Amino acid sequence: MRARGFERSVLSRDRRESSKVLSLRVAVARFVRPGACLYLGGYPFPHAACNEVFRLFVGRKSGLTAVVTSANSCNLAPWVHAGLLKRLVSSFNGDGMPYPSPNPVFTRARAEGSVEFEDWTMLTTVLRLWAGAFRVPFVPIGSIAGSSLEGNRSGFKRVANPFGRGSVGVAGACEPDLAFVQGVVADPMGRVVLPIPYGVGIYGALASRGGVIATVEKILPASAVDAYRHHVVLPPEIVLAVCEVPFGAHPTALVSPGVAEEPGYGEDPDFVLEARRACRDPQSHEAWIRRWITECADSRTYVRRLGNRRLRALRRRTDPSTWREERPSGLKHLSHPAGPSPAERMIVTAAREISRTAKANGHRAILAGVGAAHLAAFLAYRTKRNPGYRLMVEIGAYGFYPVEGEAFIFHARNFNTALLNTDIATILGMCLPHPRIRSLGALGAAQVDRQGNLNSTLIPGTPPFILGSGGANDVASLADRVIVVAEQTRERLVRRLPYVTCPGKRVAKLVTQLGVFEKRGRDLVLAALIGKATVAEVQAACGWRLRREKHLRRIPPPTRAELALLRDFDPGRYFLGRV
Repeated sequence: MRARGFERSVLSRDRRESSKVLSLRVAVARFVRPGACLYLGGYPFPHAACNEVFRLFVGRKSGLTAVVTSANSCNLAPWVHAGLLKRLVSSFNGDGMPYPSPNPVFTRARAEGSVEFEDWTMLTTVLRLWAGAFRVPFVPIGSIAGSSLEGNRSGFKRVANPFGRGSVGVAGACEPDLAFVQGVVADPMGRVVLPIPYGVGIYGALASRGGVIATVEKILPASAVDAYRHHVVLPPEIVLAVCEVPFGAHPTALVSPGVAEEPGYGEDPDFVLEARRACRDPQSHEAWIRRWITECADSRTYVRRLGNRRLRALRRRTDPSTWREERPSGLKHLSHPAGPSPAERMIVTAAREISRTAKANGHRAILAGVGAAHLAAFLAYRTKRNPGYRLMVEIGAYGFYPVEGEAFIFHARNFNTALLNTDIATILGMCLPHPRIRSLGALGAAQVDRQGNLNSTLIPGTPPFILGSGGANDVASLADRVIVVAEQTRERLVRRLPYVTCPGKRVAKLVTQLGVFEKRGRDLVLAALIGKATVAEVQAACGWRLRREKHLRRIPPPTRAELALLRDFDPGRYFLGRV
């Protein structure tokens, strides 16, 4: 009893601090200045704060720099469209939910030179903020070397290893002027409970020189936040303002770490698809911005416009058991009369190769990139009663159970099944290269060459294909071994890449809809044919002179059970193609 009394007296003393509660509009107007460098969250993204900054600066000279892990249709495409951004520091500039594709707004801006783009990887973006938080000038990194990202001379250098042979890559520190974070709940003095997984975590907030504006779903009394203080990881001294903004992360998910007062909500792919369609044309994009940002006086108007029915549905999307409710009506996967599509044959084959490779080489964890690669990893895990390995996802979930019903790799239902939820630096920087974990990477790519180098950043053309690394370069650089899953055409399997996003040194296999290639020495060699594919077909869809094994394996077609489960993972058929 004495211990509890002492604890209550200490907490009551701390609560005498002045309140930091402000409206979001007042906080943004008070602390954001033209020309500022702003760190904008990680996972989930602080969309409400992003929209409020837009309202403040639209039509004005702003000259802002944004530091983010990912820029997309809903967060920074409006800023680029309206000319608010001078510079964008990111690892991915395009759309990822529910499937990845370039965004015309960023493509036009890069082609016109209206925005300065600074490209990094997901891990190196976080590590640069880590260095900023530690107030050191640079940080050693294991990514980027051997890729075209080495050309980023503004913040990357190779230096002599002071403790051994060779050289090491280093990245310069990033110290934003101001940071925005999205929390679950907070108390008035600035104790913020963050959602899970932690994404960038605390590094962006602690790297900021000016402090943090925190948007949260609810502001609770300090006595209520006491119950969750083991989830409070930011010192309240760096928090400038706490702003209560319900659904402040929408359209991304907000997964609560067991906070009774705020259960969280799932992502809104329909909203994202609407924004993506609007970005195709400047006039339609202008209309979308008016509807969802400028005509909404504040975030409460935005939430009212979403409607109660939609919000109730989003609340249910964090529950792993509710996926069946969202399956398209009348879709009978188990009795579907059509045979597998080429994409389904490719993904099922990749799943089998993942299981085979993991067992043969003792891999204890798999980290997959978005797309066919992550569906293959999910399928491999679920079709083995005891797979012998864990699944990881780059934004911070480790040991999760992949739930059907949603093709998006980061959907909220998976995070509530994870053995642990952590951050990007832990997953990509420490778990991925750990010698006891011996991780296997599974990646997609827009282009592949014969050495297994990958391009997912830039393909010249009209219009050009522009995305970015995301975490792909980190996986290719740090995983023990990598399997690539990619559609095969002469334009995608090329002799020479225009841009190397990921070095192919650790790539062991390439799976396409036609066959399986395996690394022999430095080159990929055809080792197996899928279904009825012929060597002539594989060569016709390959941009280099094909080498093949003397005895080719023939991959059997997908089983009924494999197809049924795979189709439940992607009911919208974003990755599976037409049946």
